[in-house]
Amino acid sequence: MDIDIDGEAVVEGIMQSAGSAINAISGTLSREPSGLAKILIAYGPKSMRDWIIAGRFNLIQLKKQEEAFSLVCNTLVGHYKKLTTANKTSKRRTLISSAFSNLCIDQLERDIRLLNVVQKAFTYLPDVESRFDDNEDKKDSDQQLLWLDNFESLARRRNEPWRVELLSRAIAEIELSSRSISLKALWELGMLEEDDFNLLAIFCDSALDVDGRPLMLILPEEQIKFELDSKDGAGVYNLAYAVNMLVDKRLVQKIETQVETSCPVLLKHSMGAHYLHHTIENLSEDSKTAIQIIAFEPTDYCLDICRLYDPDHNSVSYANFEILKNTLEEGSEKVENFGLVDFKEVLP
Repeated sequence: MDIDIDGEAVVEGIMQSAGSAINAISGTLSREPSGLAKILIAYGPKSMRDWIIAGRFNLIQLKKQEEAFSLVCNTLVGHYKKLTTANKTSKRRTLISSAFSNLCIDQLERDIRLLNVVQKAFTYLPDVESRFDDNEDKKDSDQQLLWLDNFESLARRRNEPWRVELLSRAIAEIELSSRSISLKALWELGMLEEDDFNLLAIFCDSALDVDGRPLMLILPEEQIKFELDSKDGAGVYNLAYAVNMLVDKRLVQKIETQVETSCPVLLKHSMGAHYLHHTIENLSEDSKTAIQIIAFEPTDYCLDICRLYDPDHNSVSYANFEILKNTLEEGSEKVENFGLVDFKEVLP
């Protein structure tokens, strides 16, 4: 093969060595290693390989070895730069060598994008391991592997910055609880169009956050009064239009939703946060209480996506809080056995 010795041949040799390392170590593992594990086996130091063989591979432990992980990242970036430089400067190229080189570059690009998402996830992981129960881990292992396969496939694509951010949060959440982000939600996240994300961001920014659930209590005839900037600054959306489009796309629904109030409910909005306390006389301490309100809220799988998004609450979110506050206070005065409600401000 006619390849420049100091460029493509070097990288080809490195990649062949990496493949040999994967083949040698994969046989010692009880399951086929994930794509991420294969990268770490191929390019990581021996201590990292030994750690994977010992079955201690998880992201929280990987965060503790961030220096070694950064070494893997830098190694792949170095190989990528060598190969792209060789592609530009080589004067003796055949069709076969060019095709092989392009395949190597494409694979390195995809691997680097995956590593970038994983590295961003470290921000959202604790320093101390606190994984879910081992029985749950074993019970759902096949489903978890399917989730991880789909995640890695999505993370390797050319993704927009907002999707990279959501994917990094998703892998961090699934590391802490295998049931936190459904496979359907992950797929929808991967397929979400940018305009739909902008609409969903407007909804979350404008909604009242009720224990992690964005709720829109403002009715459409009032929503139409609000004009809001898109997340990317590309345009202005009417709130009624945004909510209606999300309903049409089955990302949001209008229902009578129930909020359990046995414990204080945390309400977040643009003016800060409040705790909602709901008490009913003559109930035992272990009794459960709840309130029902009519609101627009995300569908189940969309709620998983919304929980990965960090809302920048605007004035509309506080207007939603005012509606909830007034509705519940009126109910406590007029409705028999409704109970008493109290809103205590959460001080910074």
